[in-house]
Amino acid sequence: MSGASDADHEDFYRYTGGRWLWNESMQLRNRYKRFDVAELQRIAARSVGSRTCSRMIKLAEGGSNKVFRLTMDDGTTAIARIPHPNMGPPFKTTASEVATMDFVRTVLNIPVPKVLAWSGNADNAVKSEYIIMEAAAGTQLADIWEDMEIDNKLKVVENIVLIEKKLLSLSFNRYGSLYFADDAFPGCEKVEIIGDIPRSQKREIESRFVLGPVASNDFWDRERSHMDIDRGPWETAQDYLRAIPRREIAWISYHATTEPSQNLFKTSEAQISPNAHIALYRKFSTVTDHLLPRDLELNRPTIWHCDLHSPNLFVDGDRVTSVIDWQGVWTGPLFLQARHPALVNYSGEIVLKIPDHYKDIEDESEKARIRAQVEKSILLWAYESDTKENNFLVHDVLRFPHGRTVRDVVGFSANTWDGDILPFRESLIRIVRHWKDICPEMACPITFSDEELKSHYRDAEGWNEIADFWDSLDGFVHRDGWTSNQNYEKAYKIYLEPPWLPNNRKRTTPCKLAQSILLVDKYWCPREHVMHSEIQTLILAIIGGSIAYDTELAQRPLLENIRTISLTTFGDPVSPGKVQKPTDILTCHSVRDRMRLNLAMLAITLPDFLQIAEGSEALYLSFEQKNTLSWKSSNLSSRHSNLQRALGCH
Repeated sequence: MSGASDADHEDFYRYTGGRWLWNESMQLRNRYKRFDVAELQRIAARSVGSRTCSRMIKLAEGGSNKVFRLTMDDGTTAIARIPHPNMGPPFKTTASEVATMDFVRTVLNIPVPKVLAWSGNADNAVKSEYIIMEAAAGTQLADIWEDMEIDNKLKVVENIVLIEKKLLSLSFNRYGSLYFADDAFPGCEKVEIIGDIPRSQKREIESRFVLGPVASNDFWDRERSHMDIDRGPWETAQDYLRAIPRREIAWISYHATTEPSQNLFKTSEAQISPNAHIALYRKFSTVTDHLLPRDLELNRPTIWHCDLHSPNLFVDGDRVTSVIDWQGVWTGPLFLQARHPALVNYSGEIVLKIPDHYKDIEDESEKARIRAQVEKSILLWAYESDTKENNFLVHDVLRFPHGRTVRDVVGFSANTWDGDILPFRESLIRIVRHWKDICPEMACPITFSDEELKSHYRDAEGWNEIADFWDSLDGFVHRDGWTSNQNYEKAYKIYLEPPWLPNNRKRTTPCKLAQSILLVDKYWCPREHVMHSEIQTLILAIIGGSIAYDTELAQRPLLENIRTISLTTFGDPVSPGKVQKPTDILTCHSVRDRMRLNLAMLAITLPDFLQIAEGSEALYLSFEQKNTLSWKSSNLSSRHSNLQRALGCH
């Protein structure tokens, strides 16, 4: 494949796996990576002993990498991965992944593709970091899992438990990322292997590998990459926990000077207050030494794959033949890493056999639901039973009292400024609530005042509704605005110009109302009026701020109705004087008020809503008749029942 120009390979360089409805130029820029395609093909062919590469296709691309399959002139295949610019520290991320894959393959005998060639810096013929590896053996489990018989699924679960047993067989003396000794750099330290292995093998392993600073992007994102912060390796798990609040306080203090650009849907004013974030991290710092189990074995530094789900597993029949996606895997505290694999993660009622009345059920959908419930219950039971027998440490971690509470506070502590402050605050509140069980020997050193709790629960109400909002989109549009290529045209058209608005109706600028969206989900309207796809359309239009008003409409008596809607079930009423025209919703005194007004304006059935397009009079009448609107659904949630009461729709 020679003689091709850069233009011929443009689809290799750019992200082609989907589109974004907002901030697309930034998202695409973060994923655009030029490299020398011919050189990558040449190195790949040489690494597998072939003459030339005859075909190269892009297999997949995610947030951090592009993955290609290269087929050689003799039919041999190889997989190449090129990182995106937003991946993190290029050398450390690449070098650590390669060393970790080699360790688990050659030392722990876990089936992992062999790395054939790699480079951790862009100063090479390919002009990019890269990893070339064998193609994973077997069939990707995601392609066949749903069609597998339960007996075969149980065999796969058994394989996963055995893989985790191998990961548990050895531990380390420190916490950090694994690197080859030949690639060691300042900050790396000699590794000490702990486990039941021959002394000669132990010496050989310790001569090949070192432990160094973590390659996790949490410690390198944005300006953090240039800051003098503690990235390990750490002697104790508590040292690692202490490094998190110190890192974030340092970054926020110097760099969190503007509103987070990605958080279009914040529900708390604290989200854009550096002091609010710092205050929470200081609380976290106060309790870090008391959160982890006293049993040091549960905190042992362990290599652990935290994402054993079907896309990362390959099988031959019911035997796992390859495990992929080791990027970011490190020697971390077992207690913070071990969890139920996604394949068996089920939180519903456990039912281990088909009930006696099953044969009498006529509804096929109900029978399918029961079969799925029984299957999920059996898979979870099998995993936990096998784990208890083979991996008692993991069993103890999963059964540890309030273990989820502790793991949550650590998980939510990563970059709340660009992420979300509310889950972190909620997890700290739960730490206080359960402190007597977490650390019974001392009083809790942190508190939340009544006013802080009251404010938090007000914010949390909106946060939960936002979660429901995204759930209602059901993958149609993701939280960052991503949508699939096949859905993009429909999504963008709705986002930019909702079909029910007349062409002469003035509208707001796209995204201008984005922070005042909310909240509609697929349950807010009677099923007789709204189908799921229609709700998706409606929600997407609200995201774009596309509910438009012309000058005449802005003077209609409808404004009086909007201004005087009672919001007492949601908090303090909006002051009437603050809403003189619909666009003044943006200036209401709290984010919650903006949400509630938008929600109140949409609390009508779809046929009523569609009348809006016919003119301002129809819109006015819809609200005038709110007391006689028909709500036929008998299964409305309490949240929506409260909304009805607030609007007088009894």
